[in-house]
Amino acid sequence: MGQIAGYTNAMNVIYGPAVPKVSDIQTSLIGRYSTAFSALAETLDNQEEPEKLTIEPTVKNQSLPLAVSYVGETAEGAQKQLAQYIQQVDDQVNEELEKDLKDNIALRMKNLQDSLKTQEVVAQEQKDLRIRQIQEALQYANQAQVTKPQVQAD
Repeated sequence: MGQIAGYTNAMNVIYGPAVPKVSDIQTSLIGRYSTAFSALAETLDNQEEPEKLTIEPTVKNQSLPLAVSYVGETAEGAQKQLAQYIQQVDDQVNEELEKDLKDNIALRMKNLQDSLKTQEVVAQEQKDLRIRQIQEALQYANQAQVTKPQVQAD
């Protein structure tokens, strides 16, 4: 679960002060692991030769810590198989996190590009308005035959 720090840092860069809380990110990540292990456990249980993989909270009514266990023919074999399944789930969750970050980056880029386009439109409108005001002032100055700036005395 060392991914939390890196993921949180990436989200900080993407969203700045609007970043989700670390506790929310942790809860989401724990949920991903739990869901992935549960799906794997169900898949293993539904095989022609079922395998027994369980994941459950160590402390009742708390999401952490989690206990993951696997029943095999030998303790050593079960330990090796469990390590492989843990690695498989870890790889899957890492792929999901990477996809999430890419999606968040793409969304943030689109939002920033949209914001930039809006700012460019507003800036162009302000520029056009200022040009019209200057043209109008020039037109009045020409009609009044003003050729030099006139300074008002106090």
